[in-house]
Amino acid sequence: MEHSKWRKPIILLTVLSLAALLPFCGPPEAEATLDGKTYTIDDLEERDRIELIRQHNERVAQALQNHVYEKMISMEAEKAGKSSEEFMAQLWAENPSRGAMNQKIRKMAEDYGLDVNPNLPKMPKVDIAVDGDPVRGNPEAEVTVVEFSDFDCPYCIRIQPTAQKIRAKYGDRIKWVFKDFPLDQLHPEAMGRHIAANCVRKIEPEKYWQFFDTLFDESQYQETRKEGGSRTLAVSLGVDGAKFDECVADPAIKQEVIGDIDQGESVGVRGTPSFYLDGEALTNITPQQLEERIAERLE
Repeated sequence: MEHSKWRKPIILLTVLSLAALLPFCGPPEAEATLDGKTYTIDDLEERDRIELIRQHNERVAQALQNHVYEKMISMEAEKAGKSSEEFMAQLWAENPSRGAMNQKIRKMAEDYGLDVNPNLPKMPKVDIAVDGDPVRGNPEAEVTVVEFSDFDCPYCIRIQPTAQKIRAKYGDRIKWVFKDFPLDQLHPEAMGRHIAANCVRKIEPEKYWQFFDTLFDESQYQETRKEGGSRTLAVSLGVDGAKFDECVADPAIKQEVIGDIDQGESVGVRGTPSFYLDGEALTNITPQQLEERIAERLE
């Protein structure tokens, strides 16, 4: 997620202390009494309640990943007759770039059969209004996936092949809804692309998903990110240029995007991509785990 659910830590050099986790072991059960009435986490605003549970889940998962990766490095260092610090220094010397280092650690994890499954409590379900949003699959399907994504988020781009695979596999059994969630601080030009996509949908609805897929196509990234790339793409798909220009200048279109952002923030979205399966947030999972969770619901 960017701030990313998909960006899994590769090597963690610090371990959270057990003491830091103690207040968060298990679902929050704190109570407060005022004027004879008892209040619990269920009385908090939905957004605050979701955020507390998310923080708990993430801290547990982080501590577990710290532990297993540190353990793996220690085991490898022992095989090499070195301390963990010496072993890591050697790895960095042999793999000076972050990409090379990550690849080396991933290969090491695969060789050990490392699999992190924290099996944490599920996030509370939330109601997400999807009326009027672009939908793939069967609008009447019993299973609904809501995706909050940013066209300029690299992790959103990388998850698209998995999303396409899932939709192809389950066809009319699934309803896949897209929500705009451009991260302005990270991707200042993303808002313009989301506005452009909404305009394509407004002017030529049948061209929307082609526009969408092209923006999320990594092989087309350089072309679509050129100055005026969104307009060029829209026109190439048959969208009238004058109508497109008029649409992107309409403040109401930007407000539609902001509406998705506001809705996402209200249910706990903090970054992209964020997925909700029948209202349940799917957090701290890989693309493979996304596929597995949807399969559990459908098979």
